[in-house]
Amino acid sequence: GGVRILAVERRRRAPQKGARHLELLGNVTFLERPFHPTTLVSLARSALRGRKRQYEARSRLVALRESEARYRTLFDTMDEGFCVIRFLDGPEGLLSDYVHVQANPAYERHAGIPQVVGQKVRERVPDEAEGWVTLYRRVLLTGEPIRFEKELVATGRHLELAAFRVEPPNRREVAVIFQDVTERRKAELALRHLNETLERRVEDAVAERAVALAQLHEAQKLETLGQLTGGVAHDINNLLTPITGAL
Repeated sequence: GGVRILAVERRRRAPQKGARHLELLGNVTFLERPFHPTTLVSLARSALRGRKRQYEARSRLVALRESEARYRTLFDTMDEGFCVIRFLDGPEGLLSDYVHVQANPAYERHAGIPQVVGQKVRERVPDEAEGWVTLYRRVLLTGEPIRFEKELVATGRHLELAAFRVEPPNRREVAVIFQDVTERRKAELALRHLNETLERRVEDAVAERAVALAQLHEAQKLETLGQLTGGVAHDINNLLTPITGAL
């Protein structure tokens, strides 16, 4: 609606009727008569500025709601696991623990941990919590995002992760996007094992060939020596035959 201006006569007592109108109409500016035109213009401008601020606030609220709806759609439908963790102080010191404050539906599928929201890392995976805390705390303190691969030992999942700080820093929050790469990791290990096996086979084949060549070379030397010995013996016999005949 528009700006409402209600003119009332000045009285010694507060106008009760005007007060009732104020309660019913809400966005009302009261003027007491007699009044100067400048006062009316000033009050009208003030009321218009107030209404403009209301429209701007409403527009920002609508934009915010639309943004939240887009974020929620992305949050619920994205293939990757996503969570926001908030750091806490604990018995181990400042920023020594964190709690999951948000997690999308894909979190459980990739990490293998159900209903993670509200869980502290030192309670959920106590044996490996220190390593996770160290990685994410560095992101929180430096503001530098990181990408890395790490095994979540508790569930046997190999994860590929990216983490970045949620601004402002005083929120003490880090956002993490990740996916399960266990099958890819297994394939890589199998390929590496195959390559190592092939390398060993090639090395064994080369060694066997070297041994065979050495044996062949030795046999050829013996054969040559035998032929040489036979020729020398034949020549000696030829030399001795006239001598023995003369005797």
